[in-house]
Amino acid sequence: LNVALGGDSIRYTIKGYSCSDWVDDFYENGQLLHHGYYVQGQLKTYKNFYDNGQLERHFRMITFTNVGMTLYWLNGKVRSDVAYVDGVANKTSEFYENGNPEFSEEYSKKNDFLINRKFFYENGNPQRLTELIDEKRRKYNFKEFHENGKVEEEGVLVYHRDIDDLLKDGVWKTYDENGKPLLVQEYAVGQLI
Repeated sequence: LNVALGGDSIRYTIKGYSCSDWVDDFYENGQLLHHGYYVQGQLKTYKNFYDNGQLERHFRMITFTNVGMTLYWLNGKVRSDVAYVDGVANKTSEFYENGNPEFSEEYSKKNDFLINRKFFYENGNPQRLTELIDEKRRKYNFKEFHENGKVEEEGVLVYHRDIDDLLKDGVWKTYDENGKPLLVQEYAVGQLI
């Protein structure tokens, strides 16, 4: 029913007309399940709820091509928050049930290249960070971390269109859990020199 995310179905009323205006659905226990606004049977904005009344998700249209979806854990904390452009996820943030960030990713406005990608341990420390440093050459700083927050590996990644992947390039350094240097290697197009 969600046209902005690729849905092509229409919701109809009991009398066979396409839904227009606000529509509510309920669990068998009478608790609100869905509260959505429809235009010609297609969802424009809605909230879904767990059977205990806690908000489960919230979808909203920002413009005709930009929409947002936020999902929640049963405890009320945000589970994920995604901004879509033309039906494709453009900016995503996911969270552990304790509220700490788990993952985030952002693409350019046209969704044609990655700006950053970040993974986190459940304790909140960074796990892997990939951040754009040269848009024209599609170069990225990359760091991987030990769970204690100290850098484990770092170097530069370069995007290669022919294989649609990021490959190691230049000098890469590896460290132990105390930050002591262990290894220095050099790469060219993903190959160890």
